[in-house]
Amino acid sequence: MSISKRQSQKAVATLNRRSFIGKAAALASGVWIGGALHAEPKRPANEKLNLGFIGVGGRGWNNLQALAGENVTALCDVDSVRAAEAFKRFPRAPKYRNFRQMLDRERSLDGVVISTPDHTHAVAARAALQLHKHVYCEKPLVHDMGELDELVRLAAGANVATQMGNQGTALTGLGQAAEAVQRGDIGDVHEAHVWTNRPGDYWKQGLATPQPKVSPPTSLDWDLWLGPAPLRAYDPVYVPFAWRGWRDFGTGALGDMGCHTLNLPWKALRLGAPISINAQTSHPGGDCYPLACTVQFDFAARGAMGPVRLTWYDGGRLPPAAVAPGVKLPKTGAILIGSKATLISPGDYGGRSVILEGNQQKRIANSVPPLETPRHYTDWLRACRGGAPAAASFGAVASLVELVLLGNIAVQMGVPLQWDGEKRRFTNCPAANDRLARQHRDGWR
Repeated sequence: MSISKRQSQKAVATLNRRSFIGKAAALASGVWIGGALHAEPKRPANEKLNLGFIGVGGRGWNNLQALAGENVTALCDVDSVRAAEAFKRFPRAPKYRNFRQMLDRERSLDGVVISTPDHTHAVAARAALQLHKHVYCEKPLVHDMGELDELVRLAAGANVATQMGNQGTALTGLGQAAEAVQRGDIGDVHEAHVWTNRPGDYWKQGLATPQPKVSPPTSLDWDLWLGPAPLRAYDPVYVPFAWRGWRDFGTGALGDMGCHTLNLPWKALRLGAPISINAQTSHPGGDCYPLACTVQFDFAARGAMGPVRLTWYDGGRLPPAAVAPGVKLPKTGAILIGSKATLISPGDYGGRSVILEGNQQKRIANSVPPLETPRHYTDWLRACRGGAPAAASFGAVASLVELVLLGNIAVQMGVPLQWDGEKRRFTNCPAANDRLARQHRDGWR
């Protein structure tokens, strides 16, 4: 069931009608977000789920392979070349370019897997949640704070299973490291450092806006790829991967790796919203994120845990050597400095952390009884079948996503920011509040 480019463009212009159809479908199936909620029956544990996949090239192909044991019911991608391998492997699954047409027509779907660029995560997830579909969405879940608050609210009322794609949450080692910090193995922690070699080693940033001279390939529906982002001409500098470094499309290194590498200190130190954020960058402003930046997040005391400063580095920047004397730092990692010892985690999402006491490194003691952490995809599938919510459900990871989004606003503004997490506002910089929610393009609101 291939969808033509002309059909997909027509669908963009008829979003309101599609929204109405979606609500009508919800009423027909006995569910409705705006009124009384009547949950659809859970599938038996031994019955496969009907899954639709939005974005099946790149990261989407990895997610598709990991979940291929379920019923691959429908596939959607705006680029037929990028999607070719997935389309070939699942010839019987209907193929779409426009995810809204897929959701309108494939009424048997139990869940949706979203692996598109960051700027289209929220519009796809919102559409699925409004139809009460389970949702798996790649990190960093959304592009801005307005989208985050909306998705968390929708997910809470939709009575479905949600999960963000930060696989480290399912690592037993990460859970054990967090538990070691919380039981006092390294003492009181008031300082933490997290860094990544992205960008630079993976994509370029700090670029001038290109002056496009070529047309998009015929395989790519550029208008659909842009989705809610402002209209601009195609240029190969944006796709298929370098979009991460452009503000309209990606969330930079913080969005790409922050949900992975910030996960350990966020979990171990029970971090919520920061009270202040201060960024120093290689250059301010522009359409592209800076080549390198350092971002300081300050947090107030949390229960028995005192105030803490968390510093993020990217683009080749590293913590000062004094934070881990004599230790050769990996290209990506995290360090938590305690009053008794230091915890060091390499760039594997926190799964192989060690404790440094003086010049001696030691393994983290296993939990007694051992932690039981289900594998990442299994966790979501189990939740879809009526089990406990996934560890990385939208509500559970909201404050982690908030951290990376606020960091990016600080990078853009170039001044220290004071954040009121309860009121969802910056208290010292009104201009920064204008960055909390972007305006979606006509037809995508």
